[in-house]
Amino acid sequence: SPEEATMILSVMAQEDLAIAENDKQGFERDYIQEVLKKELASVSDGLISPVDLQIIAETIKQQNTSAMRAFNRTVFQKLGGIEGLRRSFLESMLEPLGIERKKSAVQVLVALTNLEQQTRSQVQTLEQVQEKVKATIAAKEVEKIVTYLQETGLITVAEKEGIKGFELSHEGMISP
Repeated sequence: SPEEATMILSVMAQEDLAIAENDKQGFERDYIQEVLKKELASVSDGLISPVDLQIIAETIKQQNTSAMRAFNRTVFQKLGGIEGLRRSFLESMLEPLGIERKKSAVQVLVALTNLEQQTRSQVQTLEQVQEKVKATIAAKEVEKIVTYLQETGLITVAEKEGIKGFELSHEGMISP
């Protein structure tokens, strides 16, 4: 729930960023809870994905100044809100690949997306992904990229009718 998610982020802020529980500037409880409820809570059940909490916490933790390592309105606005946090997280996960491999990784992620419905596509085998991007990425390179994306947690292994395949780990990454 948004209340539980706020509590989890509060604990993360205290442990990872050494923000005191009563530090109003470092952790604006009411604002964070409002953002979580409005932007991340599922329409169907009102719950928030643990992946979203991880993305928020990791992105805030990676900021290079102590003023930007806070859970408050100012930081969230400077980072572009939840969408900006997701975009920053995705960028940080793909940055080690370098420019060309990063472009290829984005193509692989797009291949695992149903762009018309803005959802994850069905589980796809490595061969299906390779087929979708074969015009621009060699099969061996796709295999390496898929392995990397798995290691970062951006895609997960899933099964479809007993066949191992891949899917995006979170639909929140589609827009970024």
